[in-house]
Amino acid sequence: MRSEKSMPTTYYRVGDTIIHADSYNFMVSDVMFPKEGKNAGREYHANTTFHPTIQRAVEEACHRAVIDNIAELDVVLNKLKEIHERLEEIVYFKYIQPE
Repeated sequence: MRSEKSMPTTYYRVGDTIIHADSYNFMVSDVMFPKEGKNAGREYHANTTFHPTIQRAVEEACHRAVIDNIAELDVVLNKLKEIHERLEEIVYFKYIQPE
């Protein structure tokens, strides 16, 4: 982890990920905010990966964004399945099984 003073002045933030560079590499880091401890609430950068080109750094940032959203997509998919099942029940009891 790099201290805030040593962080480059130019970086690009994409959601909870930042892309920054030094003289040799482009770096992709996750932005974290600890909830407990002496640094609670202070931003720090973790899970840093190093890339030789900006293209690879952007690809990594996009990959992280997709992986982070998979859990949210699973929740949406499960809700859609529940709605689908409920609609099938409604259609069955209203149209297929007349009383």
